[in-house]
Amino acid sequence: MKNYFLQNNFSLLAEKNGEIIFSSFEHAIAPALALLGMENAKGCIVYDKTVGKAAAVVFVNVGIKFVYASIMSVTAKEFLEANGVAFECGNLIEKIYNRARTDFCPMEKAVISENDPKTALQKLCEFLGNRE
Repeated sequence: MKNYFLQNNFSLLAEKNGEIIFSSFEHAIAPALALLGMENAKGCIVYDKTVGKAAAVVFVNVGIKFVYASIMSVTAKEFLEANGVAFECGNLIEKIYNRARTDFCPMEKAVISENDPKTALQKLCEFLGNRE
């Protein structure tokens, strides 16, 4: 499934028991957030282009069992490890930047200092709610 994900340029693909249950070409955290509302996402495997701590927070709260990331931040790696989620990444980077690459990603900033999964998700949702 990893090769399928990479060859088809998905931003996120989720599989469970060998079946694709969700795929997206959307950017940023939107595809990860879509998993929050899916009852069958718990226990699935996720393939994602870029995983920062904000996405890791979502994956932990959903109950994802394995994450593959083409690019993963150190803080995402540490958060997944601390919460018992197995992972693999193609490229481990220090931090995720905003789209303009002028600053640290704002979603990462929203959760960077929070280590409790539920509280971190609440902070992320509050941040996203204040943006609209």
